[in-house]
Amino acid sequence: MPLVRRLPKRGFTHIKKSYTEIVNLGNIDGVFKENDIVTPELLKNRGLIKKAENVKILGEGAMKKKMEIHAHSFSSRAKEIIEKTGGKAIKLQPVQGNEKC
Repeated sequence: MPLVRRLPKRGFTHIKKSYTEIVNLGNIDGVFKENDIVTPELLKNRGLIKKAENVKILGEGAMKKKMEIHAHSFSSRAKEIIEKTGGKAIKLQPVQGNEKC
């Protein structure tokens, strides 16, 4: 039997699909200081996400510091918590696909 037929078939990843990375507010609060401006590039540099393509902020965890957070999308609870602490939730334009192809 040929080698191609002996090997198991595997799935594939679509090269143009963009994946959303999720970050909780509790993780952001533990890494950044008061009055910091949090961007996807800074989240990547601090090790909270792998790629800075599409970032979504969720409202899990406690947030006690006032920050300006830039992300591609926010959950309603996260936006409420950020504004309650005196910070700003600024929405960025989402990335549609891989631009390299």
